[in-house]
Amino acid sequence: MLPAAKRGAAKAGRDLAGFTLCAMPLVATAADRTTLAERIRDVRARVAFYASTPAYLLAFESEGYGEVARTLQGHARAQRWAEMADLVSDEMLDAYTVIGTYDEIAPKLRARYAHLATSLEFAIPLSDPGDEATLRGLIGSLREVRA
Repeated sequence: MLPAAKRGAAKAGRDLAGFTLCAMPLVATAADRTTLAERIRDVRARVAFYASTPAYLLAFESEGYGEVARTLQGHARAQRWAEMADLVSDEMLDAYTVIGTYDEIAPKLRARYAHLATSLEFAIPLSDPGDEATLRGLIGSLREVRA
């Protein structure tokens, strides 16, 4: 979308000053590797669900995962939900998600989205007492790049 926005702005004799583009990445993050493994399972299932949705087929085809998406569509129609996440390879997961521990995730998000988006929207579970402070730290770290 960003290249189209740039072309449109240029055609109208404008620049992208003040233009915002919010990305909503699929993120798996946690304080430690054990909890991260659980979050990865969750995000893998989400990718499988999205890939099983016919409206998203083109997005998966564009990355070379059209056949997997069609297989997942068949699984969804047959209500074989428990099997679906197993069809999402690590490579497919990496194409659609950002994964890392709390201390890794901000640099990974910056590397992937700094040139594409002016803001990000994602969530982390706030289950432990320190999680809110951790989330505030992640937000602060992501904002530092824009300054």
